[in-house]
Amino acid sequence: MAILIVIIGLLLIIVNAILFKKDSTSFSNVLYSTDDKLSDIDIKIGKLRKEFAETVLELQKEINELKSNNEGIKVENIELNNSVEYSVSHDKKSYGTNNINNINIDKINVFVKKGLSDDEIAQKLNIGKGEVLLIKELYLK
Repeated sequence: MAILIVIIGLLLIIVNAILFKKDSTSFSNVLYSTDDKLSDIDIKIGKLRKEFAETVLELQKEINELKSNNEGIKVENIELNNSVEYSVSHDKKSYGTNNINNINIDKINVFVKKGLSDDEIAQKLNIGKGEVLLIKELYLK
């Protein structure tokens, strides 16, 4: 019984070796035949794809750098009458107390809590009503 299994195994190995030598779709045959069939256009397309991929990678890196540098700033696209405008707003926690605008934000917040109207706040701080409305919309919600 063992001899029969060994003979069958040897026959399978021999048959597969013969078929493997006859097979024209082996990796090396496919590689060399494809290399011969490549035209100049295919080579240029390959180079363009490589350059495009490298460019996209560089852009993604720059975008990630900008995102990490500008944490706390949100840029939103607002589409109005087929034109795109950009609205930039800061997070509520991102303003400090060193800037004159930040002082206005704090003062406006105090006046809003006291219940003053937008016009009264604008008059007291000597700023425009639009600025009051903008600060309330961006920082005090």
